[in-house]
Amino acid sequence: MPVRFAACGLPAFICFFLGLTAVTGCASPAPTGFQPYVLDQGAGHLSFEYPSRIPVKTVQVAEDGNYTMLELSGPVYAVDRTRTRTWITVTRSPGVAPDAQLYLNSAQGVAETLPGYRFIERSKTEVSGEPAEQIIYANTLSRNDYETRVLRLQPATVINRQIYLTHGDAVWTISITASEAFYETETPDFEHLLSTFKFLN
Repeated sequence: MPVRFAACGLPAFICFFLGLTAVTGCASPAPTGFQPYVLDQGAGHLSFEYPSRIPVKTVQVAEDGNYTMLELSGPVYAVDRTRTRTWITVTRSPGVAPDAQLYLNSAQGVAETLPGYRFIERSKTEVSGEPAEQIIYANTLSRNDYETRVLRLQPATVINRQIYLTHGDAVWTISITASEAFYETETPDFEHLLSTFKFLN
């Protein structure tokens, strides 16, 4: 049965966080301008380094232990009022073998229906030495009434990079969405997160 994804590129069912509990796990800032993050609850135990200036905005861990999500939310760019967001999700489906390619194929199918969709790349990659696959695409970010009528902002183009892999008994995704105008600026921080990412279970 196909996995349904929301417009953000994540499975639709994870956008409903009934019965979820917020947790935190930030360590002391590192002297390099990055700080470590460790999560040892829920479906996925993990660690990585991320820019000290960016907060880990949301951490959700399902009470049944089958789903974990965290979001890093960057500052709003004054030029186009966009915000860079990074997500990490871990999804376990009891009784069903994890299939990262199914998630990726479903995400790509939904992406192709988004306004202004433009395919950029689909390729193999690695996360913490384990094989993964990624898709990169652009789409148009719609504006709300306040942004259109008061701020008079035009629709913005965003770049989405979504990495999918199977580790253990779960599907892991690591994603970034950023304004096309600032995507290259944001990429080094995302690459640092990937290069320091570790599975702890």
